[in-house]
Amino acid sequence: IKFQLDALAKSHLLTSITLFKEGLLSLFKVLDRKERGDYRSKTAQLTADLSAENQKDVSQESPRDLSSTFYQGLQDFKLANLDEEGHRALLTAKEDFHQARLKATEAFNNEGLSTLNRVQAIAIRVAAKILENVDHPQEALAVCKMCLEDLHSLKRVQESFSGELTKGFRRPLFGKEERRQIIASVCQINRAIYDVMSMIGKSGELLSLPLIGEGKDAINPLHDSRVAEILCRLEMEQFSVQPLTLGQQDEKDNQLKIPQGIAADSQGRIIVGDEWDCNVKVYDRFGKFQYSFPCPPSEEPNTVSSIADVATDDSDNAYILIEVEKSTISYYQVYVFTKQAVSQCFSLKEEPRKVLRMTLNRENEVLVIADVLDQSCSKSIVAVYNKAGQFMRSFGEQHLKCSQDLTVAGDGRILVLDKDDDCSLTVHVFFPNGKHSFQFNVDKQEGPSNQRSRPSIAFHQALSHVVVVVPCKNSMGTGYCVKITVYALKDDRHESVRSIELAANEQVSTRGVTVTVKGHVAVAILDRSEGNSRAIFVLEPEKPLLNQVLHHRETVLYHLVQLKPSKSYELRVSYPSTVLYFEFCFM
Repeated sequence: IKFQLDALAKSHLLTSITLFKEGLLSLFKVLDRKERGDYRSKTAQLTADLSAENQKDVSQESPRDLSSTFYQGLQDFKLANLDEEGHRALLTAKEDFHQARLKATEAFNNEGLSTLNRVQAIAIRVAAKILENVDHPQEALAVCKMCLEDLHSLKRVQESFSGELTKGFRRPLFGKEERRQIIASVCQINRAIYDVMSMIGKSGELLSLPLIGEGKDAINPLHDSRVAEILCRLEMEQFSVQPLTLGQQDEKDNQLKIPQGIAADSQGRIIVGDEWDCNVKVYDRFGKFQYSFPCPPSEEPNTVSSIADVATDDSDNAYILIEVEKSTISYYQVYVFTKQAVSQCFSLKEEPRKVLRMTLNRENEVLVIADVLDQSCSKSIVAVYNKAGQFMRSFGEQHLKCSQDLTVAGDGRILVLDKDDDCSLTVHVFFPNGKHSFQFNVDKQEGPSNQRSRPSIAFHQALSHVVVVVPCKNSMGTGYCVKITVYALKDDRHESVRSIELAANEQVSTRGVTVTVKGHVAVAILDRSEGNSRAIFVLEPEKPLLNQVLHHRETVLYHLVQLKPSKSYELRVSYPSTVLYFEFCFM
């Protein structure tokens, strides 16, 4: 009787698999005839692995061959050039995928199925919906996100993640191997949807991907470093969206040593100040070194200069804040570069103050935060200079105690990240005229802080999102991390949208953050824990590099069908001094 009940419970799942295979066969007819044989031969095993009864480990297959060949065919669809037979085949494929999705939905809703079978039903449901809308894939995004919500709401899925990621002696009643199988399968589906949305989604779509759980304990299966560690042990790290380290492959003189200040221009280029050699180094949007130039261009006798911060304007001019020490006197200068030529240089007011960070407003006025050296109390100000370098005004002394960084919102308001005596952090929002608007609390810093190492803040104009980077203790309380939190800002309200924790140690320091126009977040991080001051450029590549990623970036079908984790192994990753450039949650 139990065998008959199990077979009945799986009938919808098996039917969905059969219909999905039939849809693939019809879809192959639409592809170019001369390449059709390659598609069939290279995806024969792939379609077979959709079988719910097939437990073969396909981890040794070539995922890049399986995915890139098939997906390239889909990318090359020319629907306008289809003949009558091609149109019929496409309509047949769409109907098969539609029916497969319906059967997979029925299978998922059958609580008699095992959790892994229900996860597989979601996988088929997602893949079928994407291929059902292959000519208009953006129409599948809403259903894909709903599938993730259904998947993440499963009790055993939530127990699997919480049981593996939280400390304590309480564990789920089911075994460790099953928990990790569930985690790997869920991450594969998340990564597949993430990749599709990265390629076809509108700005902000990635930001709304659902988490597992709610509140402060919610888990991000794509970005959580603890999940990434589990996937590494399963040899499935490609299903995590972790930064990839690059930059050390450059020539020695071009490598970053001690990053200080970071900015992005309208072309997606990343500009980083290097405190080690006082050079400004420019990378393209894929992390490849472009060029560098010294700042200041020439050193005066008996002076020592160091880069304090960098910024860019709408014309892609680079602004470099320099601290100059001469004898016992320190003062600050701002250099403005057009490509590699100096167009302007001006000095800041020589009052007893320590200038820390710099940004630009919509009028290309230079805004800096400075600690005022007052024996009676500790306070900070925001000083404003016009394009000619003339001091205009200052504000914030009644609200700011120990400012860490500042940025400008799309409506011109100034956001200042300030630290209190107990290391709690507050974002103060000022109107363009300097009048205080409101404030809200963010994470508490629990790590070293000095002139160069400070929490950082940036603003993503397209979505009105605030990005705050803080070195602090991780959510488990077992070590340190660099926490990146996104807040939605509207009028005088704010809302925490998402956060990511990057594993680190107590000697890590943050040296700035920026967001590109396409929503990529770049964070400058320095880690001296191993006695070195190297820096690595890290990125999550954009579309043109999809087939060149160091970690395999499989496309949707391979993501969804390889649901059996391979053997586990230990992998420990350490991050030296780093500039992180990765695709966060925007696009």
